[in-house]
Amino acid sequence: MKKIYILIIFFCIALGNFAQPPEKMNYQAVIRNSNNELITNQEVTIKISIRQNAADGIIVYNETQSVTTNSNGLVTLEIGNEAGFSNINWGNGDYYIQIEADPTGGTNYTITGVSQLLSVPYALHSKTTSQSVSETDPVFSSSDAASITSTNISNWDDAFSWGNHAEMGYLTSTSAETDPVFTGSDAYGITSTDLSNWNNAYGWGNHATAGYLTAFTETDPEFITSPANNISNTNITNWNTAYSWGNHATQGYLTSFSETDPYSVHLTGTQTVSGEKTFTSTRTYFTQVELNAHNSANRYAYIDFHGDDTNLDYSLRLIRNNTGVNADSRLTHKGTGTIYIAAEDEGKVGFQTNGNTRMFIDSNGEIGVGTTAPGAKLEVNSAGYSGDILFQVKDNAGTPVFTVFNDYVEVSVPNADDKASKHGAFIISGRDTKDGKEPINITRITKENYLIGHNVATGITGTKNTIFGYEAGRDLTSGSNNVLIGFETGDITNAFYSVFIGNRAGKTNTGSSNIFIGNDAGSNSGTANKNVMMGDLCGSGSTGSEVLFSGYYAGTNSSGNYCTYLGAYSGRYIYGAGNTYLGYKSGYNSGSPAKSATYNVFLGYQTGLNSYGTGNVFIGSNVAQSRGVNNQLWIDNSNTSDPLIFGDFSANEVEINGKLGINKNPVYPLDISGGMRSDYYYNNGGNYYGAATSLGYISMPSTKEFKYMLNGGTPFIINASSDVGIGDATPSYRLEVYDAVGSSSSTGYISKYWNDANSYGARGLLIFAGPDVGSYSSTGYYISIDDGDGTFVGNIYSSNGVLQIAAKSPSKGKSIIKSSSINASEIINKLGVIDYKFDVKNETFQTGFVAEDAVKIFPQMVDFDAEAKEYTISYSALVPILTKAIQEQQKKIEEIDHLKKEIEELKQVINQLSK
Repeated sequence: MKKIYILIIFFCIALGNFAQPPEKMNYQAVIRNSNNELITNQEVTIKISIRQNAADGIIVYNETQSVTTNSNGLVTLEIGNEAGFSNINWGNGDYYIQIEADPTGGTNYTITGVSQLLSVPYALHSKTTSQSVSETDPVFSSSDAASITSTNISNWDDAFSWGNHAEMGYLTSTSAETDPVFTGSDAYGITSTDLSNWNNAYGWGNHATAGYLTAFTETDPEFITSPANNISNTNITNWNTAYSWGNHATQGYLTSFSETDPYSVHLTGTQTVSGEKTFTSTRTYFTQVELNAHNSANRYAYIDFHGDDTNLDYSLRLIRNNTGVNADSRLTHKGTGTIYIAAEDEGKVGFQTNGNTRMFIDSNGEIGVGTTAPGAKLEVNSAGYSGDILFQVKDNAGTPVFTVFNDYVEVSVPNADDKASKHGAFIISGRDTKDGKEPINITRITKENYLIGHNVATGITGTKNTIFGYEAGRDLTSGSNNVLIGFETGDITNAFYSVFIGNRAGKTNTGSSNIFIGNDAGSNSGTANKNVMMGDLCGSGSTGSEVLFSGYYAGTNSSGNYCTYLGAYSGRYIYGAGNTYLGYKSGYNSGSPAKSATYNVFLGYQTGLNSYGTGNVFIGSNVAQSRGVNNQLWIDNSNTSDPLIFGDFSANEVEINGKLGINKNPVYPLDISGGMRSDYYYNNGGNYYGAATSLGYISMPSTKEFKYMLNGGTPFIINASSDVGIGDATPSYRLEVYDAVGSSSSTGYISKYWNDANSYGARGLLIFAGPDVGSYSSTGYYISIDDGDGTFVGNIYSSNGVLQIAAKSPSKGKSIIKSSSINASEIINKLGVIDYKFDVKNETFQTGFVAEDAVKIFPQMVDFDAEAKEYTISYSALVPILTKAIQEQQKKIEEIDHLKKEIEELKQVINQLSK
């Protein structure tokens, strides 16, 4: 309701301004530069020239003004400030206005426009035409009518209202007095010559049809200033009628009489008149007159005023019903005439109830409701009123149509389907109906459409439209379900389900389901549909559909569907579909009919400027400008040929032109802190298997090393010879493992092999070495064992196909050697040989020794592993003991053999002696 109220006030103000046109011309223009871009918020110099008869005709007037454009490039001028403007004869030929502009504020006028003045302000035209006629009306000037005053005319009209004196029976003679009122009036001097002259003047006919000044439309300046200008045909007819009544002076009519008339009733003082009484003629002055009901049946009192004695049924009656203290009173008028309540001599008329003035009419005809000092032709003042409704108009069914409340205004219109097109509508129309023009709809609100603005959708047949703005939707006919707001917004023939907001937004667009917001947004976009464009000139001239543009000039003059352009000038002058540009001038001018840009993603300030191609992703300010590439990735913050990150989508390649650090500041091209994992997947018969153990393929230059560093050390290295060092920075073998762990109080290992498959097939270490099968004549060494100083300890080798475990042998000259004094046989004899198995699950017993017993007999074959807290037995340590025990046994055998020989010899001696 508040919007409607504001529009009504604005409309009234506009009509008020029409009433007094200035003697100047208002002019508005939009200033653009040579690139058709608006010149906004800038001081410009405007040179105005008025040319006569042609666009290049003579200049009859010129002036220069300095003005400042607004945010839309609009300037408003008031032309006619210089001398000479008032001398232009606007009725003499055609006139043209030439506007020249210097956008820098100087006098170098580079912008020029000329247009014909099809009309000029009426006040200017009437002024020049009235000044062109200086003659007077000689006949009128010499007549007595020239001296008629407004007072004369008012008096003559009053005289006519008195009626026909001759028929009314007024006194025609008296010897006692004259008529002081008549003789004191201006009418007393009117003669028959005057009346004849007036009749003659009337007989001259209409000056316009008689040929007087037929070439001009203005009035006679001398006549228009005289009171005679207000004389009408009715005045003349009345005067002629009054003339037929005769000369008041010669007929002897009386205007007043003071002597006692025997036929008059004179009442003085306080009088009570009861019953039915009839009085005629005149009365004297009353201080109080009281009339009572004349009978008990009718029970009312009244006074009748008759205009004559022949029509007594027709009167003015003042009547009071006598039905109690709350009875009605009324003033009635019978007849077809008019009843007037008049206040003479600048008097006022008021209507009161309960002692308060409810309605008041002042001497200027201003009417006040609720006030005795109205400030307008009609003022309704609700000060002190406690009700909710201040003013209400109802239709012929008693339904409220227009209601003014304390805080809002409500307009309620019927919406029945059987109503004509103008019924059920809230309409505000212009008033210029000259020359047969139809009223201009300013506001028209119906259940079908809401139309607000000058010349809005005048031929509309569609429904469910909301249109607001000067000539918004001007040519819209069958379009429906649209919202159009702004000057010339949606100047189209048909559109559906669209929202256009802004001056000329969506102008000439005939698509559907579009949202255009901003001056000229989506204008001249043809049949484009399903689009969203936001920003001044955003999408202007664009022909693509299903796009999203946001920003000043974003997507202007572009083509292609499914595009997203965000940022001023982004996507302007683009030929191609499926692009996404984000940033100021991102993708600007990145395509042409010959070099299209499709399915690209540009992100950043001026990213991809003047570049074209397909399937590209450019990220960063000024990246990849003026490029013609396809399927590439560029990431940087400048227009460099070697971006920080470059990719080729067609080859699935990514190149980093710099250092890459993961969880740290990089020192090397690739620095990783916190670990790295690579997952490897492969397909086997449609089943996918994966593991997180493969690092993939690492390629290094032939002269470089691959290092894995931890805390500044070198735990892992692959040198240029493909030697691998673990804990060794300079490996000379294919695999070198180095560490310094363990002490006298703790153990340490540098390698561990663990196959926890828990099956007979779970094996530990596989070594390939030595000669191939069939070459058993050679020795093959599998493992060589050195101590911590690198001194050879022993090895595991094969000889003629037999695996051997060998320990380093003492060397003469290098080792201290002596014969062993150990009693090997005793050791062997003391060792308890047992059968055992570690777990009851084992089905086979093993033969061996108990370490706890063996350590007491031969400690060299037993060791206690403090970390494992277990004893171990070296069965190979028994080989020297077994060897020496055999040697000892052999020596005893030899001694026995020797004794046996001696016994045999003794037996032979005994045998011989016994013979």
